Amino acid sequence: MNERLDWRLVNARLALANQAMERALQPSPERIAKVYRDRAQRLAVVPPNAAAASREPVIVFRLGAARYSIGLEYVAEVIPLHAVTPVPGTPKHIAGVISVRGEIRPLMDLKSLLGLPGGGAEVGYGLMLNRPKPGLGLQVDAVEGVGHFNPADAEPVDVSRYIRCRTATAGMVLSVEGLVSAIL
Repeated sequence: MNERLDWRLVNARLALANQAMERALQPSPERIAKVYRDRAQRLAVVPPNAAAASREPVIVFRLGAARYSIGLEYVAEVIPLHAVTPVPGTPKHIAGVISVRGEIRPLMDLKSLLGLPGGGAEVGYGLMLNRPKPGLGLQVDAVEGVGHFNPADAEPVDVSRYIRCRTATAGMVLSVEGLVSAIL
């Protein structure tokens, strides 16, 4: 242990380490381009998880205590309901009309259509459809948010033409085509 420390060698090694650190902190344009290329190639690979690709986005809402949902691609907007004007002579499942930014839109009472108790209330939200019948509103009690479900995990429901299937995550998934057929 009587060896003397060669400070010139220590300083030389520290200088080399400092230069390496400077090069790492100041990468060349070629190195930056390579990093971006490698990152782009990694991100371009589609994961093999087929279950994630088959998940359908839905908007989840409540009618009474039950959970329902409808495909997100059918919903243009969600609005709070303030006043619903009844229209004489319409079927029971038509709640009436509402004004949306000065336009008169029909509103369907889903509780009445599905035979649930408590139909005809003027509270809640309107899910305004963008297709297949633009401008039609669906009256719901509360909106939980956006969710997903895998159609492969859904249970078919043959009780009503208005219900497409039942899921654990999104409740009863409504058939938009069936709902629209109720007003035609």
